[in-house]
Amino acid sequence: MAVGLYVPTRYATRRDEKLALAKSKQAPHYRSGRLAGGWISDLVALNRSILLCPFHVNKFTPKQYGYEAWRMHTPFVFGTCDDCKQAHPRCKMWIPEQVHDLCGDSFQKRKGRWAN
Repeated sequence: MAVGLYVPTRYATRRDEKLALAKSKQAPHYRSGRLAGGWISDLVALNRSILLCPFHVNKFTPKQYGYEAWRMHTPFVFGTCDDCKQAHPRCKMWIPEQVHDLCGDSFQKRKGRWAN
C-alpha cells in the first residue's frame, strides 16, 4: 500500500493566510453562462454594494436604481469588478441610498431634489 506525502515547496506566511481569508469573504461571482447585466440587477435587487471598473462604470446608471457613490472625495477602491470579474485598482463603489448614514461619507453634501 503506497502512501502519498505532500511536501510544500514553501511554507505559508501570515500574508498568505490573510489573503486566503480575504478571498473566502469575497462574494461569489455569477456563473460563466450568465450575462453580467443580470448579475448586476440581482445585486441591485438585494441592495448590495456594486464595484465597477472604469470600463464598466458608464454602463451603470446609479440614480435610476437609487444608488450613490460610496466616497465622493476618494472615489476609487481596489477590488474585483462585478461585471468583468477582473481585479482593478481604480474600481468605483456604489452603495444603496438607504445605507448612506451607516457607511457613506459623513461630510458628503446631498444634492438634488431630496437634499436635507
